[in-house]
Amino acid sequence: MAGLRKAGYVTSLKGHGGGWTIACDLTKTTLLDIYDAIGGTGLFSVGVDNLSPHCGVERVVNEAIGAALKDAEELLRTELRSVTLAQLSERFDTVCVDTGWRPDGVGIKSV
Repeated sequence: MAGLRKAGYVTSLKGHGGGWTIACDLTKTTLLDIYDAIGGTGLFSVGVDNLSPHCGVERVVNEAIGAALKDAEELLRTELRSVTLAQLSERFDTVCVDTGWRPDGVGIKSV
């Protein structure tokens, strides 16, 4: 949450009645903004660990998967950039209505 607060996406209040509050424009804030704010360093757990290996096989494999991972990461970043928090909020509201969920827990349907 510290990264989100530092980027200005949330604020927090201490004490009774405190907590976290969204402080950004949901229509302009994207999933990529959030990802970057929380310090995202790599979107995939698979990657090239050794950029200059002595082993020729490892070197050519790193080159092959390195390019593929770079392309995949850019594609995913493009997708994250296209989804706003407002879109997620709207979808969440729809899911809640469709499943009968209410904040007070009354009328919950099993899905």
